[in-house]
Amino acid sequence: MVYFDPSEADVSWQPTVDPLDNQQYWIKAKGYDGYEYGNESTTYSFIINIENDAPAAFTLTTPTDSSEVTTLTPLLDWSVSLDPDPLDTVKYTLYLDTPDPGVTTIDVDTVTS
Repeated sequence: MVYFDPSEADVSWQPTVDPLDNQQYWIKAKGYDGYEYGNESTTYSFIINIENDAPAAFTLTTPTDSSEVTTLTPLLDWSVSLDPDPLDTVKYTLYLDTPDPGVTTIDVDTVTS
């Protein structure tokens, strides 16, 4: 239990649980003067993100590997990649290798086709 000392401006407390990376936690508090409890605070949340993790691998679903495409404008479609970091957004960049002019990069943001 944490007691509030009126001569202090802030109260600190460190949890005794073993926190997990990429996990969201919620906390709320209420005061206690040794006789009665005060009102509960608003519930606050925070996310622990100790290290930036790379997104998971994904696969191209169409066209399939080594298949023959019969159009000059093929549709490229791939599975969604997930990032273990809760607030990260996965964005995609395509690298198209052509005889001339060579590798072309295409930023498609969050689109998966």
